Amino acid sequence: MALESLDARRCISYLTIEHKGHIAAEFRRAMGNRIYGCDDCLAVCPWNKYAQASREAAFHARAELTAPLLSDLAGLGDAAFRELFRRSPVKRTGRDRFVRNVLIALGNSGDPKAAPAAENLLFWETRFMQAMVSTVNVSRGRYDSIFIAGLRWRSG
Repeated sequence: MALESLDARRCISYLTIEHKGHIAAEFRRAMGNRIYGCDDCLAVCPWNKYAQASREAAFHARAELTAPLLSDLAGLGDAAFRELFRRSPVKRTGRDRFVRNVLIALGNSGDPKAAPAAENLLFWETRFMQAMVSTVNVSRGRYDSIFIAGLRWRSG
């Protein structure tokens, strides 16, 4: 890759919003707690020093979306996901991809209290989600964080 070029396939915004499959282990730690998009590019853009917060209410985050708990987001069913993110660009990502991102954020948090949220996803109807619960912990390089109970259940 040439200097001063960008491989969009490695972009956190692309991975969390557009990418339809599993997110490779090499990118998971860098995602941190980002579950939809990134904004790092906006933060370092020299032109944004002139930007001002919008006064338009439609551009402000709804109160219920300003600091939701990852464990609550992980437990969203399809109907709840659609309701929470109605009139929001997050909705087009779809529940499974959104929860995939939440699982990565939970794995990166290392919070053992998040285990039940991940374990419950093992029983979802989609193989995509079950596989994500089983593999997301690989990004931490060990099997001793929040997903260990789920990994034991799946392995027998």
